Amino acid sequence: MIGGAVKRQRISQSVALASILSVVGGFGPADAQEDVAGGTILTFGIETKLSVSDNYNLDIVSPGTSTVLDTTLSFGYLTETATDRFAFNADGVLRGSDLPGAGTDFRFDDPSLTVSYDREGANSRFSASADYNRANVDFLDPFQFIEDGVLINGSGTRDIRSAKLNFDTGTNDPLGFGVELSHRELDYSNTTDPDVFDTLRDTVAITTRLRLSPVLNSRIKVSQEDYSADDLVSTNRTTRALSVGATYEISPVTTVDFDLGTEKITSSVAADSRGSFGSVNLTHALANGSAGLVLDRSFGTEGGRTTLSARRSLDLPNGKLAFSLGVTQGELGGAGVIGSIDYGQTLPRGELTASLGRSVVSGSDGNDVLTTKAALGYTMPATAISTLSLDFDYVQVEDVGTGGALTKDRTTLRAAYTQELTADWNLSAGYEHQRKFTEGSGTANSNTVFMTVGREFSIRK
Repeated sequence: MIGGAVKRQRISQSVALASILSVVGGFGPADAQEDVAGGTILTFGIETKLSVSDNYNLDIVSPGTSTVLDTTLSFGYLTETATDRFAFNADGVLRGSDLPGAGTDFRFDDPSLTVSYDREGANSRFSASADYNRANVDFLDPFQFIEDGVLINGSGTRDIRSAKLNFDTGTNDPLGFGVELSHRELDYSNTTDPDVFDTLRDTVAITTRLRLSPVLNSRIKVSQEDYSADDLVSTNRTTRALSVGATYEISPVTTVDFDLGTEKITSSVAADSRGSFGSVNLTHALANGSAGLVLDRSFGTEGGRTTLSARRSLDLPNGKLAFSLGVTQGELGGAGVIGSIDYGQTLPRGELTASLGRSVVSGSDGNDVLTTKAALGYTMPATAISTLSLDFDYVQVEDVGTGGALTKDRTTLRAAYTQELTADWNLSAGYEHQRKFTEGSGTANSNTVFMTVGREFSIRK
């Protein structure tokens, strides 16, 4: 775990943010009492899933057959008025499992809590949110969570605590101000993956906005991010940045947005560094979508990185298509092609979705990490009350900074049949094949059959 000083700082920051959010949460329901009849919704959900797998944890050599029975319970509370919105959501899993080597176990697992409050004033905006999630890595879907370019393998427990606060004033005035605060803790315990470790991020940003004309808005932003990690060298890093920017409407359909700034990085494990960053974003609206061009220059612990990309979105007769294509070059190497494609189409019989993307992010260790994702899905009606779905997912992460990190990838193929039992209840059954590859370790495969039954209903008060 992170050292004592950092832990004390973490606790004090968490208490401060929790105090703010508790006050905010107290305002939400009270204000909503004025409009309870038309603005409050309670949502309840229950879903039970039985799965049997020949290699549930994707070990190189399968230890045997695993059986898992998950019952997910969820609750949501939403209340809205003309000026504010308060939402609370909670869910968790009653999990029974019979795993090789671990025996039979029954527990409440994977609790998740989310609370948020938004208020729109005549000349201001306020929003605040807090989230908590605790996940058993053994049962975590790797496609749902890639933190700082790390694709989690192994077992253990992962906790995420986060809070955000945003306040803007003078939203309709020539001069306005904004404040952003964020806090995020990522903790692991009893994990077997050496690439994951505890991290803590606190960020504060203050923005001054000045409207120079009806088509020209400018801004000045100062920010600071404090980062600490329980990695091998106990990294502590502070990043301070100052930037100026503007948005200019060249015409009713063409807008250009730019930022230019400088930042200084102070680290406990490396010499201080200073660099510049900026971006130019050109957007043009078209009759059937939009087109754009982006030139971006970022700066981090691995030096600067320059990216140029073009994007296009199309409204199709029965679907949508969006794609981008670009090149990126880092000071320490890592040049390559990046881009994305997102496609969705309603067919005469069913719906088709497809996506493909390659991107570069800065990992927790400061290295640039290339992430490649691909997904393909097809859903078609089998009868008037049933559907058949086929899905493919693939993700790969690899180091592109120093070349020292291992390449990891995961692949999932799934086929499922879903039928409406009643107006509220659905039954789904299917087969799933997973493949995991880790450079230096080898390839693991698993085959799983599953059956799910569940429902969700809402009550308006």
